[in-house]
Amino acid sequence: ENPGAVLGTHSLKFHKYVTSWSSVVQKPIRQTVEVVPLRDVAPAVGDQLKVQVLYEGNPAAGWRIGFDDYEDSKLSTDTAGRAILTVRPGHNFISVGNRFAVQGDPRVDILSVSANLVFDAAK
Repeated sequence: ENPGAVLGTHSLKFHKYVTSWSSVVQKPIRQTVEVVPLRDVAPAVGDQLKVQVLYEGNPAAGWRIGFDDYEDSKLSTDTAGRAILTVRPGHNFISVGNRFAVQGDPRVDILSVSANLVFDAAK
């Protein structure tokens, strides 16, 4: 509790770091929100990586997604929760998120949900 606060945000953050690519990376792991790569081979620099964003196991349409910080991105997921990103050299940090108004909880006004998918580009 924070006396005098005029806005309350509850944040949920999830993270996946892919160290080895196989068919396993294409399967959701049931995080509240997650970025699922739609390929099982490590992407190389310049490859188009298609991903699907899931929220509570369902496609997350209209979520902002991008590298490093989704809030700075103009790219959003489509109606199937999918997006295509061009793989960068080295460390790739894909970020996705959304905010929802919360009703009926005097402590929280906004639920902020985000997830990351992190991997190194194949050489």
